[in-house]
Amino acid sequence: MRCWCDQPKRILDLGCSNGIVGRYLLNVYPNASGLFIDNSDPMLEAARASLKETPKVTLSKGDFSLPDWTTIAEEHTAHAPFDIVISGFAIHHLTNARKQELYGEIFALLGAEGLFLNLEHVSSSTPSGRDLFDAFLIDHLRQQLPATPTERTDMTIFLLRWRSSAAGYGGSASLMWTASSRPSNWRFSGGGDWQTHSPMDLSAESSQ
Repeated sequence: MRCWCDQPKRILDLGCSNGIVGRYLLNVYPNASGLFIDNSDPMLEAARASLKETPKVTLSKGDFSLPDWTTIAEEHTAHAPFDIVISGFAIHHLTNARKQELYGEIFALLGAEGLFLNLEHVSSSTPSGRDLFDAFLIDHLRQQLPATPTERTDMTIFLLRWRSSAAGYGGSASLMWTASSRPSNWRFSGGGDWQTHSPMDLSAESSQ
């Protein structure tokens, strides 16, 4: 996001669930305000609890499977449009026809330099798209995880192994890690089978 929208002022988290994605953005961009929309009362309560220490946050109930959800967002764009609209693992529930309508509604709420990010489990349609994703992922992990030079090398080897696994499963493999995890705790999944791998071991394998 820093490449395309480095100073957002207004962020919309659509289908916010417990607010984890939007909260991350507000931590990265503390000068921004956030609108969190979800149609589930329990999820909104969870988001309210997780965002209680986060300033400049508004939570609203809205159903984006219907076009009138935009009335909620428009109340928050009276002076300026959204710089970032993000949705995590929510839009896939809609029909294809409704998805196309929703994308148009989101576009209308974005500023001229606005950015829409739809986070879903999908495989890239082209090798170049996959390589771009891998490059951003590796850069992000290097920024988030404290690591020695040796661990950074092992991290790259591990991610290449993960990408190879994804290719073997038709691009469906997933990577799981936490911000506090060390390399020995990283795991990848292919075909639903989670496996723990040590990058140190993978580094040894690659040198043989």
